Amino acid sequence: METALIDQALELLEKAAADLEPELLSAPDARRLLDSYSRARRLIDFGIAGLSRKVADAGEVARATGTSIGQAKAFVSTGNILGRSGDLREALQHGEVSVEQAHEIATAVESEPLQRES
Repeated sequence: METALIDQALELLEKAAADLEPELLSAPDARRLLDSYSRARRLIDFGIAGLSRKVADAGEVARATGTSIGQAKAFVSTGNILGRSGDLREALQHGEVSVEQAHEIATAVESEPLQRES
């Protein structure tokens, strides 16, 4: 995978952040932008979870993301689960759920007792 696309996205996000002046927005425009920023965050979190699985070191993930070691462990754990759950992976990959939601769903699914067929 090339990094050119994410580099371009970061450049555009940096420009958007530099130009953001919430006090000049109407409430409906602020809500629309909040939705857009939130979706962008969910898409970024998908990448972080997937890459955290590959890095597999919560300390390194915490340093790279500026998060707590607990959050970094959640990223690594979620990344591992995403590797085994196509539906959950797809939902996070498309920004339909947050990494926190994906982690909670995955934890709940993994903690369910195995269903045995009769």
